[in-house]
Amino acid sequence: MAPLTPLTNTNTNMSDDAWRDSFIEYYTTNAPTKVLMVNDKMMAKWSGKYEILMKNLIEKYGPLGAPIDQPQVPKRSKPALTNRRPFTADRGASSSSAPSIDEHASKFNALISAATPTALPPRDLNLNVVESKASNSQNGLETSTF
Repeated sequence: MAPLTPLTNTNTNMSDDAWRDSFIEYYTTNAPTKVLMVNDKMMAKWSGKYEILMKNLIEKYGPLGAPIDQPQVPKRSKPALTNRRPFTADRGASSSSAPSIDEHASKFNALISAATPTALPPRDLNLNVVESKASNSQNGLETSTF
């Protein structure tokens, strides 16, 4: 490997590819877990501001070849799941006192049957639409025709 050179005095006339190479070299040396951050999206975001990015990297991770130890952020633990029924292969949940899908379906059908009228009033087959509209407009049920 070539000797490490400080990147603090970077050339502002460097091409985008040269900057990309210097970022890859920097991350490989000082923050290997971050190397994949050097991609087209990052390069487009920082286009024209590469010097600022390099200065920020040096402040955060230290000069090239002398990385600063980063504090380890503890991973969030998932909250404990409570009141969960264990999985069983036959139904997907334990066979405790919880109703089955069939029991829910029969209760639902019973509720629908109870709410549905059994006999509807007879319809007037000789309905005059004009009189009906006039009657509805008098009692506040006016409708519009398009």
